[in-house]
Amino acid sequence: MYHYVARARHGTLLFRTWEEGLRLFVMLRVAFPELIALCVMPDHIHILLPHGEGTRRLGAAMSGYARYRNVLRTQVGMQVWQEAPTPELIEPDKEQRNIRYVHLNPCRKELVADPLAWPLSTHRDFVGLSTDPGTLLHSNPERFHAYVSGDPSVDPAGTRLPEIQYQRFDFLAIRDAVSAVSRTLINPPPIGNVRSLLVRTAAAHRLLEPGGLGVAGLAAAVNLSRAHLYRTIEGTPSRNAPIRDRALAAAVRVVGDARFGPLLDGDLPRRLDWRAYRWQR
Repeated sequence: MYHYVARARHGTLLFRTWEEGLRLFVMLRVAFPELIALCVMPDHIHILLPHGEGTRRLGAAMSGYARYRNVLRTQVGMQVWQEAPTPELIEPDKEQRNIRYVHLNPCRKELVADPLAWPLSTHRDFVGLSTDPGTLLHSNPERFHAYVSGDPSVDPAGTRLPEIQYQRFDFLAIRDAVSAVSRTLINPPPIGNVRSLLVRTAAAHRLLEPGGLGVAGLAAAVNLSRAHLYRTIEGTPSRNAPIRDRALAAAVRVVGDARFGPLLDGDLPRRLDWRAYRWQR
């Protein structure tokens, strides 16, 4: 295993919005389908690869993101990154410790209180709480999360993975959960697979039943016809039935869990938990 750490130029933030951060996260996932773990931080990134031949690809991804970021901010030509890093070889007996270290970065920098709360790392993928964990899904998610979260920056006793809470949640709670597990922004409103997941998650939490939003209300909220809505929810498991669809299982499970907040528009350094980064641009 090899550990790459790519750093922004001093005083530079890689992203100020979730839109920018998600773009960088996705670019790195696409550039390195073989990655072992990834965490995108406001001013640096950690990536673990099974080989030491990633410097050129990483440099290309860094350059591509810098162009995107500079055009978006009308700062064409600005230097964003320090030089592409030389990887550090990790000995086999230290591999799990390094995966833990990568996933704990947001907690140790006091951005979040739990590794599950940071959307720009692969921790959610390791524990099956994203829509497409791919090959990253750990063979024992509960044990892995207990190992990672059992840190003084989180809770020495570790924290628990979310469990399905079948309560009377409102549409916004369900929308927020789908935003979190799919890593998509609240605005613009979801379309395609994310909208379908939103509808099926609402159906699984009985939002269509009396006392809930109802068919007409949900159809209006997601901009679908009633006929299309009924086709979308067809086959959605009833309460307490096993959910075999991995994306739906993740979304249903995290509804109501505060660690899975929505990805909202806005300038992130204005948030209290980003106070350490407010001086950077």
